[in-house]
Amino acid sequence: MGGAARASASSATKNAMHAHSKAIPTRRIAETVFRIFRRVKADHPWIFPAHRKPAEHISRLNTAHDAVCERAGLAFVLYDLRHTFATRMAEAGVDLATLASILGHSSIRIVQRYIHPTAEHKKNAMAKHAETMRRSQAANLQFDWQHANERVN
Repeated sequence: MGGAARASASSATKNAMHAHSKAIPTRRIAETVFRIFRRVKADHPWIFPAHRKPAEHISRLNTAHDAVCERAGLAFVLYDLRHTFATRMAEAGVDLATLASILGHSSIRIVQRYIHPTAEHKKNAMAKHAETMRRSQAANLQFDWQHANERVN
């Protein structure tokens, strides 16, 4: 498969993934992690300690993540949390340049791939725009009326 075809297939896969994404019940995830944490011995600070080296943590979360998800009855990819974080930061008003820096990206363009505004956020943005337009039109009408009176006098 050529470069263009590979890029197209990759884009199609990513679009399909986002089209079928679901909201992650973060409370259930947190509760599961805390239950596991309570069972972990207190002789180390790790939620996911290395079984072969108890004083260290595991360096890859794949197996531990899969086990937590299975126990909680969830199915999601850890990387989804990065997208959720970026989306919430953008919705909170953090500018894209700052968000790019926080995420370790060199470009705002890359950050834009991580942000997925919610329907509620888009609705609020449009309401804000409508209010701005209403105020602008009211100010223009007042300005035009004042100028019309000045021209007559």
